[in-house]
Amino acid sequence: MNMFKIFNSENSPKTKLRLFSESGAGFTIIELLVVVAIIAVLTGIVLLNVIVYTDRGKTGAIKANISGIQTNAAVLYENSGSYLGLCGIASVNAARSAIIAAGSIALICVVNAANTQYCVCSREIGNANTFCADYTGTRKETTIACTTECPVGGANPGACV
Repeated sequence: MNMFKIFNSENSPKTKLRLFSESGAGFTIIELLVVVAIIAVLTGIVLLNVIVYTDRGKTGAIKANISGIQTNAAVLYENSGSYLGLCGIASVNAARSAIIAAGSIALICVVNAANTQYCVCSREIGNANTFCADYTGTRKETTIACTTECPVGGANPGACV
């Protein structure tokens, strides 16, 4: 018996892929389009949720970096009695880089003229909110712009408004 004939036999029902049953029943083009449309809608819903959760994660990273700056500022003040040079120290620069890498525009860091007060602020991802922290221990999320939250040379340039 020839092995090639056994596996490639036209009479063998298992070697042919049949799209329709012998009765002629099968899927219509409308049914296939409906299934594709349902899959497209479900894919869209999943993608929107992924984007929202990704933005929340990035905003969480921004808040964590600003809270880290607040901790480093407390250590700097404890060691030196002022916030002199706070906005230029390595940990603040690293946090600034991480915040920008997360997708925020920038980190605003302001220290008053007496070096006794500071304010840091950044815009969140996926919304128009900002996150601000200052020397009083305040950490807040607000809709006020960072340039207003941490004004340079304003009435209180070292505190969140």
